Amino acid sequence: MRTYVFFTALLFLSLSSVFAEKSPEKVVPDPPDVPRMNTQHWVPRRYKVVREQLMGKECGILFVGDSITEGWEKDGAKWWRELFLPMKAINFGVGGDRTESILWRMEDTGLAVKTPPRYCVLLAGTNNIGLWEGRQPAEKTVKGIREVAVRLLKKFPKTHLILMEVTPYGPDPSAPPAQAAGGDQ
Repeated sequence: MRTYVFFTALLFLSLSSVFAEKSPEKVVPDPPDVPRMNTQHWVPRRYKVVREQLMGKECGILFVGDSITEGWEKDGAKWWRELFLPMKAINFGVGGDRTESILWRMEDTGLAVKTPPRYCVLLAGTNNIGLWEGRQPAEKTVKGIREVAVRLLKKFPKTHLILMEVTPYGPDPSAPPAQAAGGDQ
């Protein structure tokens, strides 16, 4: 009987640690200015598309960012086709990317476009400050955004960089994710 109780307690403790929610503050985030590959399961498919759109293509406008940038080809597809593609726009956005994964993609592809872009729109940092595991304080996120900007301008010194604001999660950034996104709890 003792063995049964012991193993039941051990199983309960093991399962409780699996289902325990990790506190975002206790996870040490990656440095925001050091390239690191995004290993989320959907990234390889999108990365392949991004690579094909970029490599050896003429580029008038380069959009660099995360899912918000990627969304121009999905939710904003009509406008993307009508307004941006005629200007030889390239979408270098991948959902879930943080500044360090944008830096990794920049290094991995070498941003090997046929012509340097006249403009580059950079929208990054949202996933660095997010309300999930590994979030970073604002000053570290700014460090990562700055590094992306510096490397873009080093690669394309005559390009006009348009730096977008980090998008908010809602009126109260410290609110729980469902509330910050406008959902019910």
